[in-house]
Amino acid sequence: MRIVELVFARLGTVRPVPEPVLNAAIAMFAEDVAIVRRDAVDLGVLVRTDDGASYRSVG
Repeated sequence: MRIVELVFARLGTVRPVPEPVLNAAIAMFAEDVAIVRRDAVDLGVLVRTDDGASYRSVG
């Protein structure tokens, strides 16, 4: 998922990214933010934190 790679290259991968921040970053590259985010989770590129409020890059 190139979009997610670009987003995390800009935001960094050290700490989880809150969903609103991730959504805003994805929106710079794609119109359907939710599908990009869901596909990234389904493909194992992103994982949600235990509380479901943030995401981490796996790669």
